[in-house]
Amino acid sequence: MPGKKTVNQKRYVPSLLQLELLKKTFANKALFLIAKDNSAGAIFLTGDKIAYYWQAFSNKEGRKSLAQYKIIWEGIIKLKTAGVKILDFEGIYDDRFPNEKWKGFSHFKKSFGGCEVEYPGTFSKIYLKEIIKTVTRVSFVLIILALDWAALDDITTGNEPNLNGEYLMLIVSGIIFGFMAFLYINKWNKSKK
Repeated sequence: MPGKKTVNQKRYVPSLLQLELLKKTFANKALFLIAKDNSAGAIFLTGDKIAYYWQAFSNKEGRKSLAQYKIIWEGIIKLKTAGVKILDFEGIYDDRFPNEKWKGFSHFKKSFGGCEVEYPGTFSKIYLKEIIKTVTRVSFVLIILALDWAALDDITTGNEPNLNGEYLMLIVSGIIFGFMAFLYINKWNKSKK
């Protein structure tokens, strides 16, 4: 397989099996192109009249002869003939996430013209109150379970002369767990409505 021999081993290179499965999965919606001398290649995946520049490779000779430009141009022509309206190069260098290594292939992708589309970053909202509630509830349950375990240990081994406290602990924890189960079932039923 030319790709494995072409790129630096530190980079991700899909196996031949992965490529065969990709081709089988996408069937006529996948375009695999490779230079005659195996110095460059690219995979385009299409859907809804959009093509995605999914994977590419070039070796030193390919970069020196600019073979990747020819591969992309050939891909553009074939994709346009197939009815594709948009070619998405799948990302370029972004100042919000600086990675100097991306500048080289970003220059390559920009050289074909087109327009840049900037998407908003991903955001997560952390509900600290909910986290604290959950941790408190879990801690409470674990403490009760530990006390129940200790009570059961005393009851089964007979280490305590008076087991009233142990039986009381088991009864109280049974009531607490029953009440908690009632609340959760109620909450679950309300959420289904």
